[in-house]
Amino acid sequence: ENIKGINNLKKQIKNKNIKIISYGNSKSDINIKNNKKITEIKIFGNKYKLSLLNYNYFEIENLACSISCCVAMGIKEERIIKCIPKLRNIPGRMQEIGRLNNSSKVFVDYAHTPEALKNVLIACTKNNIKPNILFGCGGERDRSKRGLMGKIANQYANKIYITDDNPRRENANYIRKTIIKNCIKAREISSRR
Repeated sequence: ENIKGINNLKKQIKNKNIKIISYGNSKSDINIKNNKKITEIKIFGNKYKLSLLNYNYFEIENLACSISCCVAMGIKEERIIKCIPKLRNIPGRMQEIGRLNNSSKVFVDYAHTPEALKNVLIACTKNNIKPNILFGCGGERDRSKRGLMGKIANQYANKIYITDDNPRRENANYIRKTIIKNCIKAREISSRR
């Protein structure tokens, strides 16, 4: 049913002579293949090869979306390609902040939705080794996501530490318990410090 809706939307857009730019998969107008050393970017059949950092899959998806927006705004392909190597991650988004004695990397990410948490955990899973995670949920915000985030952490993480994340005026203990209800592997540590 979803595909039927998408096809109907495409038909309506074409009837209004609005240009559609697709991105994501290999048949799209904009597509990115990220190998370990070379990243190939396809823009309407034109292929460009770049040496990029090791982007994870959702960063690649965001980059493809950004390129599509630039193309839609009329920015020339060559100018877009020249700018890509200059891009830097924003602080707090898959930001590497250190390494442990065993060479494990430590990242900070501001994932605060179930989907974002899942994406981060999947991106950090290497050779079927799941990452460890420390997280919490803020108080006086979307209460329905807490249990779901616990469930996602339980499925996609190895060691799980549930801590406070700005409980505001809400009971911090209650917030942690709501997350842990669906996260049997979790260890509760109230003070993030």
